[in-house]
Amino acid sequence: MVRQNVKMTWDCTNGVIAASCTDEIVAAAAESGCIGLNIGMESGNPEILKKIKKPGKVRNFLRAADILRKYPQINASKVFGIGYSNGAGMVQILAAESDLFQGIAAFATNLIHGREPKNKEHKVMVLQFHGMRDLVIPYNGGLSIQGHVFVDAEESARIWAEHNECNLEPSVKISLD
Repeated sequence: MVRQNVKMTWDCTNGVIAASCTDEIVAAAAESGCIGLNIGMESGNPEILKKIKKPGKVRNFLRAADILRKYPQINASKVFGIGYSNGAGMVQILAAESDLFQGIAAFATNLIHGREPKNKEHKVMVLQFHGMRDLVIPYNGGLSIQGHVFVDAEESARIWAEHNECNLEPSVKISLD
């Protein structure tokens, strides 16, 4: 695209593997008109990642985020994480321990004990879903079958609300329209 002087912007919404986000690759993407991309996170469990032969590790996602920040034409300021089960665990960890995400949607997971949000300056929009009959990640917290100790789902939501300085009292508005 650069050699042929194609003057167009593009994005990579199908996603890229974080380990492939090197300075050289991201620089070439930016030069050719890339304005956005998605990075897929398959799991937060190292054993599962090994079994499915995926290179996803927390350090790879953080390194990719650092590289993307060098290229302002690639919009990395609106990075959102979405995950299910183990992938949601990875999203929760990255949101709690870095400034990578502006918001997350975590399906079927809670915060892991000891991995709660640390950076009080970085607020994260959080949408958390969790079924009460989940056999993998207990709704009421505790030890999962994968060996992680999870915070209770409601406590996890409260921790995020406090971190983000939200009003902890529910607000109800009934409209008869």
